[in-house]
Amino acid sequence: MKFQTVYISNVLESYYRGYDQLPEQEKLNWYRYDFLEANRAVLYGADNKAIITSYPINPEYLSDLKQITGWQNVLNLFPSKPNPSISLDIVNNLDLRKQLITLIKQNPGIALIQYRSTPEFHQLVESLRQEKLDFKTPELIAGSDEFILNYYNTKRGFRHLWSGVLDDFRTDINIPEGYICGDLKEALEAAWWFRSHNRSFVIKYNRGVQGMGIVLNRVADFASDKTTFLQQLKSRLTETLWQEPAVIVEALIEPDSSKFGGSPNVELFINETGQVDFSYPCEQILEQGKKFIGVYIHPELLKSPQMQAAKQAGMALGKVLSDKGYRGCFDIDMVVDKEGRAFAVEANLRRTGGTHLHELAEALLGEGYWDKYYLMSLDLKLKQALSYQELKAKIEPLMLKPGQTKGIVIVNPDMLSEKILVPAIFGNSHDEVTSYSEALKKALGGFLN
Repeated sequence: MKFQTVYISNVLESYYRGYDQLPEQEKLNWYRYDFLEANRAVLYGADNKAIITSYPINPEYLSDLKQITGWQNVLNLFPSKPNPSISLDIVNNLDLRKQLITLIKQNPGIALIQYRSTPEFHQLVESLRQEKLDFKTPELIAGSDEFILNYYNTKRGFRHLWSGVLDDFRTDINIPEGYICGDLKEALEAAWWFRSHNRSFVIKYNRGVQGMGIVLNRVADFASDKTTFLQQLKSRLTETLWQEPAVIVEALIEPDSSKFGGSPNVELFINETGQVDFSYPCEQILEQGKKFIGVYIHPELLKSPQMQAAKQAGMALGKVLSDKGYRGCFDIDMVVDKEGRAFAVEANLRRTGGTHLHELAEALLGEGYWDKYYLMSLDLKLKQALSYQELKAKIEPLMLKPGQTKGIVIVNPDMLSEKILVPAIFGNSHDEVTSYSEALKKALGGFLN
C-alpha cells in the first residue's frame, strides 16, 4: 500500500528545554505527559499515513479508530528507547532510521510533517536529504528563517508581531496594555506600576508553554506599600526561569465566561505556496484560567462580530507570517472581557491542542463541519488509572459508531495511565453534546475526580 504522509510527533522535543528549568519532579511529570500526549498524532490527516511516536499507540485503539474512520493503511513506528528528542532518536536509532528511509524510498514524494519545527527536526531532515531521498516538508520553515519561528513563538515576539499587524490592518482586537521587561528587576517595577494604579496584572515567562510561567496577580492579593508588595510578588517568582531575560508584564483581562467561555480561539493554516486559509474557530476550555485542557467547536461562534473580527485578524497575521517564510498551522488565543471586548494574548506557531480534533472531525464529518456540527473535547481527571479495555466496557453504548454524527470518540487512551481521560464528544446540537457529556460522567461513576 502507498503512504502519503509521515507525522513525526515531536511534542516533548519542542518543550524539554523549558521543562529542564523546573524542579526535578515537575520536569519529569511534564516529560511523561508529553511523551504520551504525542500519541494523539494518530488523529492527524486522512488515511495512508505513518505516525512516529516515542511510545507505541495502543493497538486495540488503533484498530477501533480505523473502523470508525474507514482508514485502512495506518502505520505506527517508535524507538526502542525514547529520548526527549524523537527527531534525534530517528537519526541515531539504526532500526527506526532504516524503517523511515525504507518508507520514503517506497513512497517517493511522501510528506514529512512535524508537530513543531525544531532544530532537531531540521537536523533529521538534513540527514535524510544527504541520503538523496525524495520527500516533502510542507509545514517546515526554512532553516534560514528559523529565527522567525523561534522569535514569534515567544510572548515578547507575539506582542511585536501583533503591533505589526495593527500597523497594516484595522481591527477592534487589541493586545492588553503591557511591557516587555529586560529582566526580573525591571519586571518587578512594571508590576508595581500596575499595583500602584490599582490594576491587576499578569507576569509571563517569555518562552512559557502549557500554562507554565504564567502568574496571575490580582490587586486584592497584595499590600499597598511597595516594600511589602515586592516581597509578596518575589515569593511567587522563585523558579530559575524567572532569572532569564525578557519578562512580560501586562494588564490582567478578567474574562467573561458567558462569551465563548471567556477564551475564544481561531486556527489557520499557511500552505506550501504561502496561501493563508482559515481552519476553524473554537472556545478554549482553561483550567484555573490559564492551562489549556480542551476545546468546544460549534456553529454559533462565527455568527458573532468578535469571532468574525478574529478570523479577519488571523488572516492578516497569517499574511505577515507567510511573507516571513512561515508554513503550517498557527492559532491566536484571545480573552473576551466583561464589556465584550476581545484581546489577543498569544499566538502558537505549530500544530495546536485542537488541530488533531479538527482533522479528526474533517475525516468523520467533512470540511466545514464546524458550520453544522458540535464538538467538545476536554481533559477529565480520573481518581485512578484505567485500561482502554476497562474504559470501553463502561462507555461502549456512548461511543460513536461508523457513519454516525453523534457519540464519543476516545482521543488518546494512552493518557489513561496518567489518570487523564480525553473524550471527543460529537453531536448535532449543543443539547446533544451536553447529554453525552452527562451520560459519560454517569457511566464512569466514582472514577472521575
